[in-house]
Amino acid sequence: MRIGQLAARSGLSADTLRFYERERLLDHRHARRAKNGYREYAESAVERLEQIRQAQTAGFTVREIRDLLALLDGGRLSSLTILQLCQAKLTEVSARIASLRSVQKYLRAKVRRLAPAAEAPGSRSRR
Repeated sequence: MRIGQLAARSGLSADTLRFYERERLLDHRHARRAKNGYREYAESAVERLEQIRQAQTAGFTVREIRDLLALLDGGRLSSLTILQLCQAKLTEVSARIASLRSVQKYLRAKVRRLAPAAEAPGSRSRR
C-alpha cells in the first residue's frame, strides 16, 4: 500500500509516517522504496503503528519506543519486561506530576499576591 493508504488506515499523517521511518520505528520490513521511488508499505506496518501508538499513550519517548521495538523484534520483550518498563515509566510520570504540582502551588500563590495590586486604581501593568 502507498503512504496515503497507510495514513488513512492508521489515522496518521504522511509526515508522521515519514518521521517514523527516519527515526527507524518503521524499517525495511514495513516500508520499502519501489523502483518508481514511491514508498510501499507492508500490511505489517498497520500493526507496527498500533504498537507505536500504544507506547506513546503510555508516555514513552521515540528513543524508548525504538528500544522497545528492538526488544519486540528480537523476541526479548516478555510480559515481565513490559511490566518493569511500565512501572519505571509510572514512577517517572508520578515524579513529573509532583513537580508540576509544586509549580502550580507557586504560581497560585504568586497570582494571589499580585492580583490585588494589579487591580488597584492607578496601578501600572508591566509588559
